Amino acid sequence: MKDFIKARELIVGHTYLSRQNRNLVFLGKFDEYTHDWETYTASKKEKKQFYFADVTEHPVNGDYSIITCNVIGKRLKEGIGGACHSELKEIKEQLNTMPLYSPIDPTRTVTEEVPLEFFIEFVKESTSKNRYLKFAKLLSMNGEFYTLNNPMGELYFQWEDVSGYHRKAKNDYEGVLRTFDSIEELYEILRPCKKHYYLENGHHYKTLGEF
Repeated sequence: MKDFIKARELIVGHTYLSRQNRNLVFLGKFDEYTHDWETYTASKKEKKQFYFADVTEHPVNGDYSIITCNVIGKRLKEGIGGACHSELKEIKEQLNTMPLYSPIDPTRTVTEEVPLEFFIEFVKESTSKNRYLKFAKLLSMNGEFYTLNNPMGELYFQWEDVSGYHRKAKNDYEGVLRTFDSIEELYEILRPCKKHYYLENGHHYKTLGEF
């Protein structure tokens, strides 16, 4: 007697019990993409993948865990319920916003300059309340991140790489030590901005530079 579900028997939207006793909703067979997160360039896996949503528990943040595999084998023991999952529409909407399903499209990236007035108000309000070492991480027009620091009322910035490493030098912008006497001058040095990234299917993926 067969005790597993074959790939050809899978029905989109139906739920299946895995060998690990997880409830998995089959979403279809699609391409899967990986990304270089420094350049946001995508690479497509050689073979299409089987996509599932793990619905064993309802997620706190509303997003289900998406699982992919290129071979079903004997992973699935049996079908559950015999009908489409009640949240299939919402799960598909979630999938449409994920870069593993639809790659990031660099041509759709939008760079938005942070208004000077907003920056001034933000810095004034933050420095009046915050005496911690770091209170904001900004994205500059040069594509680098900088943190604003305000220990004991001394406002300065430091470069920060993707792993959170800081240069020791204060006010180092592209290897040059800069001085500023006002928030306006600081703004002209850093030129803070936001970058909005979109997928090839047109869905918004994420925004960098929000503070």
